[in-house]
Amino acid sequence: MAEIIWHNEKRAIRELIPYEANPRQITDKQAKDLKASLAKFGIADPIIINTDNMIIGGHQRKKILETLLGYDPDFQIDVRVPDRELSIDEARELNVRLNKNVAEWDFDTLANSFELDDLLDWGFSEEELGIHPDIDFDEFDGEGDGGGSRMMNGDKVRVVLGALMFDIPDPDHSIYKLTEEADEDDVREKLLSLIAMGELP
Repeated sequence: MAEIIWHNEKRAIRELIPYEANPRQITDKQAKDLKASLAKFGIADPIIINTDNMIIGGHQRKKILETLLGYDPDFQIDVRVPDRELSIDEARELNVRLNKNVAEWDFDTLANSFELDDLLDWGFSEEELGIHPDIDFDEFDGEGDGGGSRMMNGDKVRVVLGALMFDIPDPDHSIYKLTEEADEDDVREKLLSLIAMGELP
């Protein structure tokens, strides 16, 4: 089959037809970040459509242009169009690939080449960047109940991991409550992953 050649054309926003089985969804935060990007830079990344104006990639951009930024439905925007009509199977595959085939971030480059405040402002979360809240750790001294137990009015949570034992101050029992709600298997898996990657100091 011959290579598909893409080119830019103009379409009114109202002409673009959402694909009814589009599986891509975004969170409220992602929508807010996308709105900020579109408001500042416009449609730097054209919406991808089939020859019948059905959207293959860019549903969320169209939605935000219409609903959150209030663009006129007759406003003309750049779109990418193939030189032949894509079959429904081709359009479905491309729709998924456009959202799934996303490269991983080089976090060393992000850390060394960008300001943290900028990255957070541009849509990254602290969790994605590997930033954890500062917690003061106390060496276990053998005193106190150490469990953060609300029954015993403890003010620390005791952590035991192999040969390590230390207490985390927890005067309001917030950390203790998080551990009550945590999934034990998930925590175990994450700890084993850190150990396997040599991330423990």
